[in-house]
Amino acid sequence: RRDHVGAFNAMGLRRPHKWPELARAFAERKFLCAGISETWMTGTGRQELYDAESKVHLVYTGLDEKVSPARGKWGVGFCLSPRAYKCWKQSGQQLVTKSARVVSIRFDLKDRNDRPMAFSHTHGYAMQQNASAAEKSEFFSDLPACLATTQPKDFVVLTMDTNCSIGRMAPN
Repeated sequence: RRDHVGAFNAMGLRRPHKWPELARAFAERKFLCAGISETWMTGTGRQELYDAESKVHLVYTGLDEKVSPARGKWGVGFCLSPRAYKCWKQSGQQLVTKSARVVSIRFDLKDRNDRPMAFSHTHGYAMQQNASAAEKSEFFSDLPACLATTQPKDFVVLTMDTNCSIGRMAPN
């Protein structure tokens, strides 16, 4: 069995009508774990995402409810398969949240030879070009701080929504 990891830009998960769409996309790709950007959700929490055939778990972090962020600017998390969610719960529900843009999750799995293996996944959501110097500085200090929480023998995965573009917009 091969386990797949990935990343999605959810473009908002505050409204439950988007949850089945994300669950379907996650299940179609047979992901174990996927980093999620732009949840637009507040606080830190868990949510089960259902469609007719899959049961996916979302673990997320966003800004405090008191802060009213610009659309699409904040919120990261992970979608976990039922197997990954069970492993995460059995491993003590380790979630490191440095900000509403950087998060890490860690849980124990078994490798293909049935040996225990620690899995650490860090996901980052880089700010857009017009972000302030302070936002950029915070992100680029939070990312290595999250990665530093991994253990030496962990299988480490980093996924990222880099908000980058190639080339220049031209009228022609």
